Amino acid sequence: MTDEEANAIATRHLVQNPLPHAAYRWRLTVGREFGDGWYFDYAFELVRSIPEHELEQFGGAPGFVVLLDGTVRNVSWSEHSARRKPNG
Repeated sequence: MTDEEANAIATRHLVQNPLPHAAYRWRLTVGREFGDGWYFDYAFELVRSIPEHELEQFGGAPGFVVLLDGTVRNVSWSEHSARRKPNG
């Protein structure tokens, strides 16, 4: 799978899973090869200005993987941490 194909699938995944607040939208991050596919961080941006004391807090998976078969799966925090540890 090319990075362009992975980007298209990742974009579709984000569009199909909008954030619960209309003032925010997902922002596609740079994908990187991640074992069995391409990994993307979950990142969002403000669509309109919101006072700091009204900003929402979001939790959940750190990111997702676009698998070689075109499916998408979330990456858990423990898997994310394990993959980021240096070898040795």
